[in-house]
Amino acid sequence: MSETSKKNPAITQEQIIEYFKNLNLVELNQVIEVIKSDFGIKETIPQPVSTDKTPNQEENKNVSLILKKLGTQSLQTYRTIGAKLGKTLLEAKKVVETLPVTILDSVPKEEAQELKTQLEAQGAEVEVK
Repeated sequence: MSETSKKNPAITQEQIIEYFKNLNLVELNQVIEVIKSDFGIKETIPQPVSTDKTPNQEENKNVSLILKKLGTQSLQTYRTIGAKLGKTLLEAKKVVETLPVTILDSVPKEEAQELKTQLEAQGAEVEVK
């Protein structure tokens, strides 16, 4: 854009957005296709970005979190486990009926350590493997 069109544009960005909001899906798709064509935009599939970290580094190691014993605050433990696993209180209680039980499997070490700390604060006995 030229300096004059930036300072005093005939149509503002807000007006353009408002115009798009009032289009139906077919009309909006037609506008998008014209923009792609006019500006030479090609559709591409995003590729995952690789990192330079070595998979053997200890901090990248996936671990399991095993609940060995419920503590004095078992209700709070059920709530914590339920929240982490996306389960109701009753479902979480059923998960831990038979101890020891694996709560998390193949998760980053930091995530397992965080949950371990929470559960131990509630009196539970937990192991990270």
